[in-house]
Amino acid sequence: PLFTRLRDEVNKEHVGREDAVEAALLALLSGEHCVFLGEPGIAKSSVIKRVLARIDGARVFYKLLFGDTRASSILGQFSLRALELEDKHRRNVEGFLPGVEFAVLEEIFRAPGAILDALNDIINERVYGNGAEMIPVPLMTLFAASNDIPLNPSLRALWDRFLLRVPVEPLRLKGDAKKLLRLKDPEPDPDKIISLDDLRLAQEEVRMVSIPNHIVDELVEVFLNLKGANPPIEVSDRRKRLSLNVLRAAAWLRGGSSVAKRDFYALRFTLWTQREEISLVFGLLEAYQQAAVENIDAILKPIRELHTQFEKIRAQLQASTGDTNVDFGEICLLYTSPSPRDLSTSRM
Repeated sequence: PLFTRLRDEVNKEHVGREDAVEAALLALLSGEHCVFLGEPGIAKSSVIKRVLARIDGARVFYKLLFGDTRASSILGQFSLRALELEDKHRRNVEGFLPGVEFAVLEEIFRAPGAILDALNDIINERVYGNGAEMIPVPLMTLFAASNDIPLNPSLRALWDRFLLRVPVEPLRLKGDAKKLLRLKDPEPDPDKIISLDDLRLAQEEVRMVSIPNHIVDELVEVFLNLKGANPPIEVSDRRKRLSLNVLRAAAWLRGGSSVAKRDFYALRFTLWTQREEISLVFGLLEAYQQAAVENIDAILKPIRELHTQFEKIRAQLQASTGDTNVDFGEICLLYTSPSPRDLSTSRM
């Protein structure tokens, strides 16, 4: 309920950003990193900030990057005390990226080379080389925003570190434009909804979500279909395995204890690399979602028919006995008894 409330509250503050909010929650629950892609001014960073603003006790580092951004503004200033007393170059990381649970880096792919190496270690290994010492980093999830996918080969490793990739498009529907113009400004300091302990407990529960064998078979089919697409979409083994964490988070978020086909929607944030692959991935997963809905309908059809029959029998009993409190248990008892009883006297 807490995470559902968090999702609902952030969605109320935005128009047409349900996918972005969902991806942010999946990133938090799975402990993975997430990048939002889209042109300026479409609420990419706003969604992230409004989600994080509702986590009590969270230390968050925000930074807009430029090509000349100094490493000290991301990683912390060098400690003069350490230099004077110990003759060591060591940074004070408190309040900077290596010292927080969450970070929001806007235009991350503009980062100069001096920062990229440190980012790769922090994002991938959750460690930072502070002088001669490798220190653990408390980072739970790093969120990033960018206008587009990086083209520079030197940024490929950093791009790969973001398991969740979320394309954010401008609002195009007339109705959404009207909603946006009527939208109230959000509270600058919203009420906290979850705590860091709530999130850590949720992450533990997410890790316990099971993945049945038949779902594994379905996932293998998804990967094979992507590989057989035109053009082929190659998904690395690492990305396949990490995507399981996001599927578990999606199942947990809907209250499930095991991954089901309906949770495959979450893979649309993890299985593409190039922009031209987005529509192919979305289309394939939509087909799987539709198949899951049809399968559920097929299962529910006989249940609905049985319910209709029970309602008819209930009406007959009520008409013959005048009793309006007939329940399904009594109906079952009546019609499964070895010696059928008369409807009008069975309740005597």
